[in-house]
Amino acid sequence: ADAGDAGLAVEVLEEYLAAVSGQGEEGWEQPQGAKGQAARRDEVDACCVLARVAQQTGDVASASESLKRALALSHEAGDRHAEAKSLIAFGELYRDLWVTKRSVEHVERALSISIELGDKSSEARCLTVLGQLHYARGDTTGAVRCLEEALALGKQSVLSSSEGECLINIGDLHLQQGEIEQARLHFERASTVCGEQMDKRRAVRALCGLSRCNLAVGESYTAADQLTEAMGVRKEVGDRAGQGECLRMLAVAYTHVGKLATARKVAAQAKALAGERGVVLEEAMADMLLAKISITSGDLEVAVQMQQRALQVLARTEVLAGSKVFLDPRLLGQCLEDLGNALVTAGQTERGLDHLEQGEQVLAAAEDVHSLARLRCRLALAYVPPKSGTRQSRNDLFDKGLAKLGESLAAHEAVRNKRGIAECVMYQGVLHCRKG
Repeated sequence: ADAGDAGLAVEVLEEYLAAVSGQGEEGWEQPQGAKGQAARRDEVDACCVLARVAQQTGDVASASESLKRALALSHEAGDRHAEAKSLIAFGELYRDLWVTKRSVEHVERALSISIELGDKSSEARCLTVLGQLHYARGDTTGAVRCLEEALALGKQSVLSSSEGECLINIGDLHLQQGEIEQARLHFERASTVCGEQMDKRRAVRALCGLSRCNLAVGESYTAADQLTEAMGVRKEVGDRAGQGECLRMLAVAYTHVGKLATARKVAAQAKALAGERGVVLEEAMADMLLAKISITSGDLEVAVQMQQRALQVLARTEVLAGSKVFLDPRLLGQCLEDLGNALVTAGQTERGLDHLEQGEQVLAAAEDVHSLARLRCRLALAYVPPKSGTRQSRNDLFDKGLAKLGESLAAHEAVRNKRGIAECVMYQGVLHCRKG
């Protein structure tokens, strides 16, 4: 699982769990006492890991069942540590599926148990997830408070990795807010801390964070050098999931500097690696990236085909707790946005607007404030393309575009997102230019 081979991890973990529960041919009787508690915790750990990798393969139902088993085992053993761990894992599953209310419920229960047990590491993990949930819903102040509290706890934790993890998470938040220098400072500090602790996996995550800072300010060659270095470390430690991330980011960097053939080759490698590992979302991400490269090279037909392929995966629904959910509503919204923009560029304005508006509905339902605000910026531009491809009057479309930009600007101002505010102001100028 740590190496990123989801399919193999599922196979091995299911075999292990069948054996320890007495369902396999080699099943054995559960030991009692201290040994029994240790064995039960191992079983809970295995269930939590199985849930994570099952989710990566797109099997949400199996992920949920694994976590239900973990909770039942922890309750049966009266093991509060295991219960907290299971609740956090459930909260993270709901977070990734953007079922935010259920995620908050599970993580807050885990937080109460962690505080009761004095488990600083578990408490920090809970606060981190709550911070991410606050940020997604537009509560930047609450997000920063939770992440800063997690960092303070991470410094007290006996697990040396906690501080570096918290610094990376705070860096991610600053980067999303467009606060590049603050993000850079946190990633640099995380790199130092993780380097001192010989934590290569997190040190390379900090390096990737620095590369994203450089991409954000147009330093694509520097970012590419950092990503190449990160790729080498991830190969060394056997982190195939991390290698996929590096390949996708390298493709972005090469696209920025006009090396489209190299970008396409690297993105194809990322897709092949995701296929080998059985991670459906990362395959869809690679298709979306290949589509963007095709748009940059002017091949709109290929771009639309790649985006439609990604959309087939992302629009699939799974059943969780009796409700239908998407594998990743944020990624689905982004795919609909990209496909809509490509269709508008190709002159199919009404089809493009239809996809953009579908993306808006998906992101609004997921309460993803930041992605929704960004999409509304793109939707505003699509309402007033350089050449009108719809039957509506250009003045009506201009008014709709300005209204969408107003909604986006208000959302970005509410969460103090500097990058988003700047984009809205720029696009207002673009709209006025298109109107003439």
